Amino acid sequence: MEKHLKQSDYKSMPWKNGLGTTLELAVSAHDPSHVPAIKDSPFLWRISIASVSEDGAFSHFPNIDRNLTILQGKGMVLEVSGQEDLRLDAPLQSVEFSGEAEVTARLHDGPITDFNVMVDRRFAHREISLLH
Repeated sequence: MEKHLKQSDYKSMPWKNGLGTTLELAVSAHDPSHVPAIKDSPFLWRISIASVSEDGAFSHFPNIDRNLTILQGKGMVLEVSGQEDLRLDAPLQSVEFSGEAEVTARLHDGPITDFNVMVDRRFAHREISLLH
């Protein structure tokens, strides 16, 4: 049986660094047989939507590959340690980066809303396709 989920069905939770909130759309826990992973990774994969209202640092997620897509707003620049800055200038632009990286966001002109896909690279692979 299909169920239509509403925003009230999703879990709102604080960011790991405490600087904002995320609306968790779906999450998969680690398989209990992967005990070491459970200790150093919060999930196998997670899909969420976040609102970013000010410049600041991203949370650290060791072993996690991250994909971020702008949904609303005028964009931002992500300053990522060890690589060139990642520019997001319009909705539906997407970037990838490592959860271990030091990442700081600088908003272009006001808040943005983004869609996040995060996976523990040791056990999962993500493939993101945007359909217009």
